[in-house]
Amino acid sequence: MDLTPILISIATIALSGVVSALVTYKLNLRKDQDIFMRQKAEELYRSFDLYSHDLGMYFFHYFLLLKGLVDYNQHLDEEIKRGKEAKNTKNALSEVELLTGIYFPALDEHLKNYFAVRTELHNFLRLHKEAYKADSITDTKTEWSDPFSKRLPRLEAAEEVFKKSIVAEAQKYRLATKTRALS
Repeated sequence: MDLTPILISIATIALSGVVSALVTYKLNLRKDQDIFMRQKAEELYRSFDLYSHDLGMYFFHYFLLLKGLVDYNQHLDEEIKRGKEAKNTKNALSEVELLTGIYFPALDEHLKNYFAVRTELHNFLRLHKEAYKADSITDTKTEWSDPFSKRLPRLEAAEEVFKKSIVAEAQKYRLATKTRALS
Protein backbone atom coordinates (compact mmCIF):
# COMPACT_ATOMS: atom_id res chain seq x y z
CA MET A 1 0.00 0.00 0.00
CA ASP A 2 1.37 3.37 -1.11
CA LEU A 3 1.14 5.99 1.68
CA THR A 4 2.37 8.84 -0.50
CA PRO A 5 -1.08 10.19 -1.51
CA ILE A 6 -2.26 10.02 2.10
CA LEU A 7 0.87 11.80 3.36
CA ILE A 8 0.54 14.45 0.67
CA SER A 9 -3.10 15.02 1.67
CA ILE A 10 -2.20 15.28 5.34
CA ALA A 11 0.69 17.64 4.58
CA THR A 12 -1.55 19.80 2.35
CA ILE A 13 -4.21 20.03 5.04
CA ALA A 14 -1.65 20.85 7.74
CA LEU A 15 0.15 23.38 5.58
CA SER A 16 -3.09 25.11 4.56
CA GLY A 17 -4.08 25.28 8.22
CA VAL A 18 -0.75 26.88 9.13
CA VAL A 19 -0.97 29.36 6.25
CA SER A 20 -4.57 30.19 7.18
CA ALA A 21 -3.58 30.75 10.81
CA LEU A 22 -0.69 33.02 9.78
CA VAL A 23 -2.87 35.09 7.45
CA THR A 24 -5.57 35.42 10.11
CA TYR A 25 -2.98 36.40 12.71
CA LYS A 26 -1.45 39.03 10.43
CA LEU A 27 -4.86 40.51 9.53
CA ASN A 28 -5.95 40.64 13.16
CA LEU A 29 -2.65 42.20 14.19
CA ARG A 30 -3.01 44.92 11.55
CA LYS A 31 -6.63 45.50 12.53
CA ASP A 32 -5.60 45.87 16.19
CA GLN A 33 -2.85 48.31 15.18
CA ASP A 34 -5.34 50.37 13.18
CA ILE A 35 -7.78 50.46 16.08
CA PHE A 36 -4.95 51.48 18.42
CA MET A 37 -3.85 54.32 16.13
CA ARG A 38 -7.43 55.55 15.70
CA GLN A 39 -7.78 55.64 19.48
CA LYS A 40 -4.56 57.63 19.76
CA ALA A 41 -5.85 60.08 17.13
CA GLU A 42 -9.08 60.46 19.10
CA GLU A 43 -7.10 61.11 22.29
CA LEU A 44 -5.02 63.69 20.45
CA TYR A 45 -8.12 65.44 19.13
CA ARG A 46 -9.81 65.55 22.54
CA SER A 47 -6.68 66.80 24.29
CA PHE A 48 -6.06 69.47 21.67
CA ASP A 49 -9.70 70.54 21.77
CA LEU A 50 -9.51 70.93 25.55
CA TYR A 51 -6.28 72.90 25.34
CA SER A 52 -7.37 75.14 22.46
CA HIS A 53 -10.70 75.87 24.16
CA ASP A 54 -8.95 76.91 27.35
CA LEU A 55 -6.47 79.04 25.40
CA GLY A 56 -9.39 80.66 23.58
CA MET A 57 -10.98 81.54 26.92
CA TYR A 58 -7.65 82.92 28.11
CA PHE A 59 -7.43 85.21 25.08
CA PHE A 60 -11.11 86.14 25.37
CA HIS A 61 -10.54 87.43 28.90
CA TYR A 62 -7.55 89.40 27.68
CA PHE A 63 -9.68 90.82 24.90
CA LEU A 64 -12.11 92.14 27.52
CA LEU A 65 -9.16 93.80 29.23
CA LEU A 66 -7.85 95.28 25.98
CA LYS A 67 -11.32 96.63 25.18
CA GLY A 68 -11.39 98.36 28.55
CA LEU A 69 -14.42 96.35 29.73
CA VAL A 70 -12.50 95.09 32.78
CA ASP A 71 -9.49 96.46 34.59
CA TYR A 72 -6.31 94.53 35.36
CA ASN A 73 -7.48 93.58 38.86
CA GLN A 74 -10.73 92.11 37.51
CA HIS A 75 -8.78 90.38 34.78
CA LEU A 76 -6.35 88.81 37.26
CA ASP A 77 -9.23 87.70 39.51
CA GLU A 78 -10.79 85.97 36.52
CA GLU A 79 -7.48 84.35 35.60
CA ILE A 80 -7.10 82.96 39.12
CA LYS A 81 -10.64 81.60 39.00
CA ARG A 82 -10.08 80.07 35.57
CA GLY A 83 -6.76 78.58 36.68
CA LYS A 84 -8.50 76.69 39.46
CA GLU A 85 -11.14 75.39 37.05
CA ALA A 86 -8.73 74.46 34.24
CA LYS A 87 -6.43 71.98 35.96
CA ASN A 88 -6.59 69.53 33.04
CA THR A 89 -5.28 72.03 30.52
CA LYS A 90 -1.62 71.58 31.39
CA ASN A 91 -2.07 67.82 31.10
CA ALA A 92 -3.88 68.30 27.80
CA LEU A 93 -0.97 70.24 26.33
CA SER A 94 1.51 67.57 27.46
CA GLU A 95 -0.75 64.92 25.96
CA VAL A 96 -0.92 66.81 22.64
CA GLU A 97 2.86 67.12 22.46
CA LEU A 98 3.38 63.49 23.47
CA LEU A 99 0.86 62.00 21.04
CA THR A 100 2.02 64.18 18.18
CA GLY A 101 5.67 63.42 18.80
CA ILE A 102 5.30 59.66 19.24
CA TYR A 103 2.38 58.62 17.05
CA PHE A 104 1.76 61.45 14.59
CA PRO A 105 5.05 63.20 13.75
CA ALA A 106 3.60 64.17 10.35
CA LEU A 107 1.35 66.63 12.23
CA ASP A 108 4.26 68.34 13.97
CA GLU A 109 4.46 71.23 11.48
CA HIS A 110 0.77 72.05 11.97
CA LEU A 111 1.23 72.02 15.74
CA LYS A 112 4.34 74.21 15.49
CA ASN A 113 2.37 76.69 13.39
CA TYR A 114 -0.37 76.80 16.03
CA PHE A 115 2.25 77.39 18.74
CA ALA A 116 3.90 80.14 16.67
CA VAL A 117 0.62 82.03 16.41
CA ARG A 118 0.01 81.48 20.13
CA THR A 119 3.47 82.88 20.89
CA GLU A 120 2.80 85.92 18.70
CA LEU A 121 -0.38 86.62 20.65
CA HIS A 122 1.39 86.16 23.98
CA ASN A 123 4.13 88.57 22.88
CA PHE A 124 1.49 91.14 21.96
CA LEU A 125 -0.09 90.76 25.40
CA ARG A 126 3.33 91.07 27.06
CA LEU A 127 3.81 94.40 25.28
CA HIS A 128 0.41 95.52 26.53
CA LYS A 129 1.31 94.57 30.09
CA GLU A 130 4.58 96.51 29.84
CA ALA A 131 2.73 99.54 28.50
CA TYR A 132 0.19 99.22 31.31
CA LYS A 133 2.93 99.08 33.93
CA ALA A 134 4.60 102.11 32.35
CA ASP A 135 1.22 103.87 32.36
CA SER A 136 1.57 104.62 28.65
CA ILE A 137 -1.74 103.32 27.34
CA THR A 138 -3.67 106.11 25.70
CA ASP A 139 -6.28 104.56 23.40
CA THR A 140 -7.12 100.93 24.15
CA LYS A 141 -9.31 100.41 21.08
CA THR A 142 -6.96 101.48 18.30
CA GLU A 143 -3.75 100.71 20.15
CA TRP A 144 -4.60 97.31 21.57
CA SER A 145 -8.00 95.70 21.05
CA ASP A 146 -8.27 96.20 17.28
CA PRO A 147 -4.76 94.89 16.50
CA PHE A 148 -5.32 91.98 18.89
CA SER A 149 -8.69 91.06 17.37
CA LYS A 150 -7.10 91.11 13.90
CA ARG A 151 -4.55 88.51 15.06
CA LEU A 152 -7.05 86.09 16.61
CA PRO A 153 -8.37 84.60 13.34
CA ARG A 154 -4.87 83.29 12.61
CA LEU A 155 -5.01 81.24 15.81
CA GLU A 156 -8.47 79.93 14.92
CA ALA A 157 -7.24 79.01 11.43
CA ALA A 158 -4.17 77.20 12.79
CA GLU A 159 -6.41 75.35 15.26
CA GLU A 160 -8.73 74.27 12.47
CA VAL A 161 -5.85 73.06 10.29
CA PHE A 162 -4.44 70.97 13.13
CA LYS A 163 -7.84 69.45 13.97
CA LYS A 164 -8.49 68.59 10.33
CA SER A 165 -5.06 66.99 10.12
CA ILE A 166 -5.85 64.81 13.13
CA VAL A 167 -9.12 63.74 11.54
CA ALA A 168 -7.32 62.93 8.28
CA GLU A 169 -4.84 60.74 10.18
CA ALA A 170 -7.66 58.92 11.96
CA GLN A 171 -9.44 58.41 8.65
CA LYS A 172 -6.39 56.66 7.22
CA TYR A 173 -6.70 53.96 9.83
CA ARG A 174 -10.45 53.65 9.50
CA LEU A 175 -10.20 53.31 5.73
CA ALA A 176 -7.24 50.93 5.94
CA THR A 177 -9.19 48.57 8.19
CA LYS A 178 -12.26 48.65 5.91
CA THR A 179 -10.17 48.12 2.78
CA ARG A 180 -8.35 45.11 4.25
CA ALA A 181 -11.62 43.63 5.51
CA LEU A 182 -13.12 43.80 2.03
CA SER A 183 -10.17 42.22 0.26
